[in-house]
Amino acid sequence: MADAANRMKSEFLATMSHEIRTPMTGVMGFVDVLLEQDIPGSSRAIVEKIKDSTQSLLRIINDVLDISKLEAGKMEIDYVDFRLRSLIDETIGQFDGAARKNLALELKLGEDFPETMHGDPTRLKQVLVNLIGNAVKFTRKGRVSVEAKWHETAGGRALLFSVSDTGIGIAAETIPKLFTDFTQADTSITREFEGTGLGLAICKQLVNLMGGEIGVESEHGEGSTFWFTLPYREATSRLDGDTGFKPSQNARVGTNRPLSILVAEDNEVNRMIISQTLETFGHHFDFVGDGAAAVAAHEAKTYDLIIMDVRMPHVSGPDATRIIRGLAPEKQSIPIVALTADAMVEHRKAYLEAGMNAVATKPINRAELASAINTAMAETIHSFEEQAGSTKTANAEMDTAGESGMSTAVADFLSEIDNLNDDSRSDDPKS
Repeated sequence: MADAANRMKSEFLATMSHEIRTPMTGVMGFVDVLLEQDIPGSSRAIVEKIKDSTQSLLRIINDVLDISKLEAGKMEIDYVDFRLRSLIDETIGQFDGAARKNLALELKLGEDFPETMHGDPTRLKQVLVNLIGNAVKFTRKGRVSVEAKWHETAGGRALLFSVSDTGIGIAAETIPKLFTDFTQADTSITREFEGTGLGLAICKQLVNLMGGEIGVESEHGEGSTFWFTLPYREATSRLDGDTGFKPSQNARVGTNRPLSILVAEDNEVNRMIISQTLETFGHHFDFVGDGAAAVAAHEAKTYDLIIMDVRMPHVSGPDATRIIRGLAPEKQSIPIVALTADAMVEHRKAYLEAGMNAVATKPINRAELASAINTAMAETIHSFEEQAGSTKTANAEMDTAGESGMSTAVADFLSEIDNLNDDSRSDDPKS
């Protein structure tokens, strides 16, 4: 019964994520369109606030999904070889909020620190972003220092990461509760700095899943040092060129050559957003409304790439991909990008197993989509230029209105799901 309840919770949250992300695709997409236009400065500031607020809401959705998967024991660690130093540099580079607060953001790498490793770069970056983001958020003046170095343990050689700040610090009686769900130091912290209180709980469980430990040393009013360890596994493959990471979500996208693209998408609002995006990239494209039409259009005309929605009537994106992979040799190898509101990790893996070459999520982020196209094409179709001082990317300041009071709301939401699970039937829910 417990397994069935956890499965029902996971499926329910995945479906809710999809349904919430679909209208948010329109909101965020049209915000990007507005920001490209010549609008008055006062209006631009309002539009940027709308974008910040929707990004905050997305972070909350992702946190709820992550904690649900972790509690259900279904979070998977995806081990690959990756460039560790590049990951750290790229993560630090996201925090333009530190400069806006006149904080010094320092990086210290230990002697002989490895260039590469074998691990889960996405989850490592998630932990670093959370800890650095908290340090920047809770530090009014002074500095934030990030350090990474070798660390010897009884189990062998490990890596030790630490994030230190000169911020508000943490009371001794609060420290034991920090890594539990929906916890912040006190209610005044929530009112002033906002947040769901899920981030550190997620970090603890992710670090434990990766075989490490996490902890904190702090003195109230003086600052804090959060640290975690990870077992070191040596990378065995060559990592020439690509670091394995997407550009930041506010990177400016350039196009090195235009493509002929077939887009399978049944939602009219999404079509408008995708159309604006691909026009900005300089690509040529045609639309179809479902997977069957995508297969027929691909057979009738030559395209460089297919962008495929997942949930479509008649024939889904993954099913259409399987059909395409079974066509004649000259038609079966076309690169396919899944563009989907299903953000769960196991869903992404299922799309790749169906034959898709890359995945980009909705709401559509232009840099992420351009990066997915590069991956699918195995070619640098798009180049990226990071924009200093642009709209926040790493939740460094969290000064939007979207998260105020959300800890209680999210807790109540999950409580209601648990109540539903108590009355659940054994049949699987349909999404």
